[in-house]
Amino acid sequence: MPEITAVIPKREIDAVNKLLDGWKWLANDLTVPMKRFGVYYLGVVDRTFREQGRPPGSWAPLSPMTLGIRDHRKKRFKVTSIAALVDRGHLRRSFTVEAQPKGLKVGTPDERASRLHGGGSVTRPETVIRPRKKGGVLHFNRPDGTDVFCTKVVQPAKTYKVPARPMITWTPDDDKRLEDTTEKFFNEKAAQMKGRAT
Repeated sequence: MPEITAVIPKREIDAVNKLLDGWKWLANDLTVPMKRFGVYYLGVVDRTFREQGRPPGSWAPLSPMTLGIRDHRKKRFKVTSIAALVDRGHLRRSFTVEAQPKGLKVGTPDERASRLHGGGSVTRPETVIRPRKKGGVLHFNRPDGTDVFCTKVVQPAKTYKVPARPMITWTPDDDKRLEDTTEKFFNEKAAQMKGRAT
């Protein structure tokens, strides 16, 4: 049986090698698709806050004490939300993404985030309340209706439990979005390289 051979011109081999070299570079630096995915994921974090968890409504509701504090501060600080972790929006707006050649970092510099994300406890230190004016007195009513006057009130230190409210979560939808974003990037680059090779 005769042997069949094909001679590939050198310029075709060079074009293939150039294309393969391009793919090596692409696999080593995924910064561009990670930036694209990062924009999407910041939207996911924002939606998690608005919908009170992922899936929606999965965060623990606010305690009656927190609701009371917000009600008291409503006029002074213009607090309008009774949603968890959305007092004035500072935490939600502090999230950033950092695209890297091999991945993506999502996070916040806000020190409260890790405790709020995973749950835990927070201790309020002992507080001494004094009258605003020097020489003045404090006045409050006890539950039984009696009036109390004093020159200071000492609130002892107290520890509160903080329920977990995960702000960064991963779902199969995110897997699909990351896969689609990366595939689209590779296809764009392949088309550019194919155009250069011809």
